[in-house]
Amino acid sequence: MINEAAFVAFGANLPGPAGSPLDTFRAAAALLARRGVHFTEASSVYASDPWGGIRQPVFLNGVWEIRTVLSPHRLMVTLLDVERQLGRRRRVRWGPRVIDLDLLAFGARSGSWQSGAAGRGAMVDLELPHPRMGDRAFVLLPLAEIAPMFKPWGDEHCTVSQMAEKLPIRERFTIRRQG
Repeated sequence: MINEAAFVAFGANLPGPAGSPLDTFRAAAALLARRGVHFTEASSVYASDPWGGIRQPVFLNGVWEIRTVLSPHRLMVTLLDVERQLGRRRRVRWGPRVIDLDLLAFGARSGSWQSGAAGRGAMVDLELPHPRMGDRAFVLLPLAEIAPMFKPWGDEHCTVSQMAEKLPIRERFTIRRQG
């Protein structure tokens, strides 16, 4: 089986059943490790102000580099299932949450998919690389920390570090590395 590299963004701004956001990130990693996900690198955790116009607590964010035998679609279904297991309820877009797991990139694959989610009848939309990661400092800065030369959109495009440098200065300074 192919063991492909991928990048997963994680974030939260509320405590959940597993505890604090940091406890929830650890619980998510443990659940994923039991389901065919091997962690090869983890960024520092960054604090960022929420956006989307909803008053809420500061977010904690980071990125994992992983390897997996799962397909991109199966990995996305797994990420959504782990979110549910850890108490994620999708109520308000860009609202507060106990965990958010986003598949940013999967090897050199690109494209869009929509299919049923593991017999649940729900539809899973997947676009790779993640279409909005180039606009989000809370994704680019942690990703640039662990994979500065990664080019999500192929060799003819910018590296993650170059994309981070192009962010508006105010966006880069609203993200604070936590450790």
